[in-house]
Amino acid sequence: MAVTPEQLAEKVLTIASLPTVYLKLMEITNNPNSTSADIVTLISGDIGFSVRLMKLVNSAFFGYPSKIDSLSRAVTVIGTKQLQELVLATSVVDMFKNVPTELINMELFWKHSIVCGVIARILANHRREFNAERAFISGLLHDIGRLVILMIIPNLTKKTLSIAKAQEHLLFQVETDVVGFTHAAVGGALLKQWQLPEQVIYATQYHHSPSVADKFKADVALIHIADIMANALHPSSSGESFVSPLNTAAWDELGLSVAILEPMLAEFTQQYQDTLSIIMPDVAP
Repeated sequence: MAVTPEQLAEKVLTIASLPTVYLKLMEITNNPNSTSADIVTLISGDIGFSVRLMKLVNSAFFGYPSKIDSLSRAVTVIGTKQLQELVLATSVVDMFKNVPTELINMELFWKHSIVCGVIARILANHRREFNAERAFISGLLHDIGRLVILMIIPNLTKKTLSIAKAQEHLLFQVETDVVGFTHAAVGGALLKQWQLPEQVIYATQYHHSPSVADKFKADVALIHIADIMANALHPSSSGESFVSPLNTAAWDELGLSVAILEPMLAEFTQQYQDTLSIIMPDVAP
């Protein structure tokens, strides 16, 4: 019997379960009687995350004009929903430590994911009506399904990588032939089980096929564009060896001018370096 994306996601949940601080933060956020003081108490109990959070809110990633010098101020400025997403962002790398490294370079994988997230956030800011932090999370997690496939069915993954390289085909297209579905479908299934926002789920599930998405088309288009830009701007290894073709309708969906590309590149370098230093502090840019 053929396995489904949902079954792969279920199998990996015991290996890559959401961090405790994230789950507790979800409980607090969903409790109408909770206060910002409850959140500060929770965050302050995790010294490592507290330090990373303070570095992040004072970095170019947020670009606040004045220094934020306390956790309570950071929570107030960021907001609970965005804080919840940032907790996940700073924890996600540690959640996938058991991926077979002989099949993929994990440092390069996460660099690609961070690049995609930073580009998505910058594009979202230029579009203005987007939630920029949600865009970052969507970009960071867009290839998460590839790690699930690597962990659960490594033999099929090896076959897929070999065929894609030998025939110079896009990896996600070969995945459909060999596995029966793409890493994007698996990623969408995992994020659904994690109960992330629908926009993040859709952006992950359809980032290679934006025209198929039946809603949240702008969110999907944003990650489709960011992923292509990430592969072109910062070649690395998310497992994919080639740059996917641009879906022009996705670019049109965003309603952005090509004139933003130059200022975007100027913003990118510092934001990427700051974000990488916080999420992967031991890794050089």
